[in-house]
Amino acid sequence: MEIRNLLCLLVSFSSFKEIFCDLVYHNHNILTSVPEDIPSSTTEIWLYGNAIRTIRRRDFNDKYSDLEDLTVRYNKIKSIESGCFKGTVLRSLDLDSNELTCVPDLREISGTLEVLNLRFNQITKISMTELNYLTKLNELSLSVNLISTIMDFTLFMPELQDFELQGNPLDCCHGTAWLKQVSTGILYVGTFPCNYPSKWNSTAWIDITYDMILKQLCDVAKNAIVQDWKGRYLCLPKDQGIHILCVNETWLKGTETDSPVISELLPGGYLIRHVPRMSRLGGIAIIHHSLIDVHAPSSSLNFATFEHQECLVKVRQCMRLAVVYSPPNTKSCTMNPFFNEFADFLESFSSQKGHVLITGITDLHAYGLTGNELPCKGWQAGSGYVCHRLRQNPSED
Repeated sequence: MEIRNLLCLLVSFSSFKEIFCDLVYHNHNILTSVPEDIPSSTTEIWLYGNAIRTIRRRDFNDKYSDLEDLTVRYNKIKSIESGCFKGTVLRSLDLDSNELTCVPDLREISGTLEVLNLRFNQITKISMTELNYLTKLNELSLSVNLISTIMDFTLFMPELQDFELQGNPLDCCHGTAWLKQVSTGILYVGTFPCNYPSKWNSTAWIDITYDMILKQLCDVAKNAIVQDWKGRYLCLPKDQGIHILCVNETWLKGTETDSPVISELLPGGYLIRHVPRMSRLGGIAIIHHSLIDVHAPSSSLNFATFEHQECLVKVRQCMRLAVVYSPPNTKSCTMNPFFNEFADFLESFSSQKGHVLITGITDLHAYGLTGNELPCKGWQAGSGYVCHRLRQNPSED
């Protein structure tokens, strides 16, 4: 009987140890960096209540191939190096109660990350490119930060079921009107979320309608579109002597609310030609120096699957320039309508005089095209055209 009990005890101890090899926790140990003695087979790490200030690539990259859950709550994290978490399969990342001022680069785990907690940090603004590649997210918390404006990135997150934004000093104006279009079962902004305009400080969110917010002009300096542009184009044309800049996802609507935004963004001596967005996403523009001879065609075809802006640029030789934007694919879409229309556009556009240059975002990945599987190869065969594909992140081509 005693031998049997001893064997049971040994088996229990072995199982206990096995469990805690999967879960490693260093809570309230006053750690200043991620410990290096964590077993490589670990699936879950808790580093709760320490004094860690930075997460470095060498802390996690290619070290924990089974790591699914990382909790680093109540630390002093100010920065996370770009390219962190390579080689992990993180599904949940909890950075609650730290000192982050921006959303970290999480591209290495964009294919697995489902839960992201950035609650109680010091984030002041978020550009579209900081979140739009996290297409697998179903839970996102940005509660209790310093966010006043935010772009509509939710269209890139079809699986999002829980979006927490309460406790932020929100500007309730046309730039954030999209928040009223998000299901109340998904979005949580609190009872009285509006910091601007002051007349709505004591007005419940449920009593503020989409039309009310849409008609409310934003403080231009803090406008979500302005912040997004400045985040994407750190050097505007005048800063580097650029003569022509092609812009996708301008978010301009073609209404009176565009004027203050354009005035804030457009450098002196530059002009803008733009096509308003045709849905919640999009909008395209060509910004050019006023001394450059740029003319828009008198007539242009319209297409259902993409936006386009074309113009004739006269410098030493004539060049036909076009910007193309195809909104994110939906479940009901197939590649055929887009490529059929684009083929028609290409034929029409290239049949006229002048060299041809077409730029833009086409979301080829959304149609299941990867690597060298480019339909434009068929177009360029024997035509003299060359197609280059640049993919900056998982959500754009």
